[in-house]
Amino acid sequence: MAELKFSSEQMEQFLDLYRSFECLWNIKCTDYRDINKRNNAYEAIADIMNISIENVKKKINNIRSTYLQEKKKVELSKSTGSGAEDIYIPSLFWFSSIG
Repeated sequence: MAELKFSSEQMEQFLDLYRSFECLWNIKCTDYRDINKRNNAYEAIADIMNISIENVKKKINNIRSTYLQEKKKVELSKSTGSGAEDIYIPSLFWFSSIG
């Protein structure tokens, strides 16, 4: 299956929806372990974005993986002792809105 491509606007909408369902990302949320609430959240995002639940889960996984990879690059560039101008700056427009 081909990767699901979003425009910048669609990506912002997806991230806003994802953020609004704390049960999907906040491990301290009481609903985080409630599979029914998580499934309802996936379904709501899928309905609004007009994509399958499977694609919602894949997109979330891709976003989380990419974010962690970029965050690691930033941390590594800071730990090298280089100057401020040598710190890695992610080019993903949504990077700073997640962290």
